[in-house]
Amino acid sequence: MKKNQEGYIVKIVVIIVALVAVKYYFNFDIVEWYNSPTGQKYVGTIWEAIKAFYIWVDQLFRSKLG
Repeated sequence: MKKNQEGYIVKIVVIIVALVAVKYYFNFDIVEWYNSPTGQKYVGTIWEAIKAFYIWVDQLFRSKLG
């Protein structure tokens, strides 16, 4: 296995361990929160901000390069 692929596997395992730790130590279910209307509102807002930032950066570089 290549070195960069091992990095992805380690990141995935760390995320899974972190989700399990949050569930059992803080009694907070991430999946349940994500599926709730409040979670959808926050995730939707964050996703829209990320898309707007991407479009802004894309336009900035296209105007500089093109």
